[in-house]
This record gives sequence, C-alpha cells and structure tokens, in this order.
Amino acid sequence: MRSIYLALWTNPVTRFIYLACITPLNIIWYYLLHRKFLGDPIQRNLWKDRRSDDFLQVDNVEGDPYYINLDKAVADRLRGFDDSLYLEVGCYYGYRLNKFARELPHACFIGIDLGLENLLFGKKEFITAPNAVVVNADACFLPFRDNSIGVVFTVVCLTHADYSSIGKAIDELTRVCKHNLLLVEVDNRPMSWHRKMAILNWDYGYMHQYEKLVGDKMKLVSMTPLRDTDNHPRYTFFEFSKPVMSP
Repeated sequence: MRSIYLALWTNPVTRFIYLACITPLNIIWYYLLHRKFLGDPIQRNLWKDRRSDDFLQVDNVEGDPYYINLDKAVADRLRGFDDSLYLEVGCYYGYRLNKFARELPHACFIGIDLGLENLLFGKKEFITAPNAVVVNADACFLPFRDNSIGVVFTVVCLTHADYSSIGKAIDELTRVCKHNLLLVEVDNRPMSWHRKMAILNWDYGYMHQYEKLVGDKMKLVSMTPLRDTDNHPRYTFFEFSKPVMSP
C-alpha cells in the first residue's frame, strides 16, 4: 500500500487528483468512524525502512531553528521535573534520548522502541551517554512495574499509534509513571482549518486527544502548542502529573 501511495505522491498531477479524492474520505472516516480510509501501515516495517534516510537528515534537523527550539523546550521540561529516572517511549534509534541524557547527567534514561534493528543502529551511531540504555519493547506492554518510573515522555511517538492501540499505550504509560508524564505530539486542533484537514491525509499519522485518553488517570497540568515562524503549531506539549503517594 505504501509503495502505491509514494508513486502517486511523487507525480504532481496524480498527487492533486489523489488529494482531491482522498481528503473527503479521510475526513469522513476520521470524524464518523475514527479510522483511516486506506487502512494502517505496519509501523515496525515503516520505521525500519526509513531509518537510513532519517539518519542522513540528522544534520539538517540539528540546524533547523524549530527543532533546536523543540529540543531545548523538551530538555527544559525534563530538567524542571528534577527526577532520577526518565523513560522515553518510542525513542526510535535514540537520537534525542542520548541528547537529553547528556543534558541531565545526574539521571538515568531508558529508551524503549518496537524496532530492534533501530535500537542496534542507535547504539552503534548515536548512544554514547553512559546514563542512557535502550530496551526493545512495545508501548502497549511496558516491562516495568506500576509507578516505577519518575518521568515518562514521548517525542512524536504516539502520533504514530493507530486508533486501535492508543488506548492501551496510554494505559501503560500512566501505569508505570510515578510523577510526571510529558507527551510531545501532533495535535491538529489548534491548527488552521486547511492544515487541520490536510493532516488527516498523513498515511502514518493519527490525531488523538491525549487529555481525554489520559482522563482521570493523571492530572492535566498544561497543553502548550509550540509554533514555528509561520505561527503553525507543529507539535503540542501535553503535561500531566500524579498526586504524591503516601509512604
């Protein structure tokens, strides 16, 4: 399915026709059925196939003002939590995990990802911080005890969790989280109408209302869009906290 999508997308004429046809269907399927019209990609294979291309873009990301601001904003939030144990869910090949671990050398960082090949690649190419480790695991079945991780965070991970699995993933994140949960994800609600509709065509992205999914499992502290120079809220910070448990 993805090869057909890419073939259509690379040709301007077929891309226009494709969008004209698929956009109304994706909108209807999303708002009425909460599903994708063309079905869901296999995420493990998707990220394995694009790993090499993404690796080549790291220098561009490092020099992009928006992503510089994004990483600084995430690091500042993590630093503000002042915890000793952090878990990044969906760390891909550990690019940001390593960066944040180096910025907070006093704490231990664990990264989990579904793709074993990506983690092995990351250990070879990126992960040099002595306080960072990676674990091959599924966000829907986290191998940690209840309330065992001080801070749990994601950086555009749950945006790629499909509608059938997002509830279970949120249950697991809130289960293992002891103090603070930070979700940095795509939220189309603060976007302009045009972008809000267009993003529903994103074949491997899913729009979730994280504050509703977390519900009463944790307290919502803030929802903060991070806008670019065009005032477009590419990503939104969802911060949650758990009440301090009595000893």
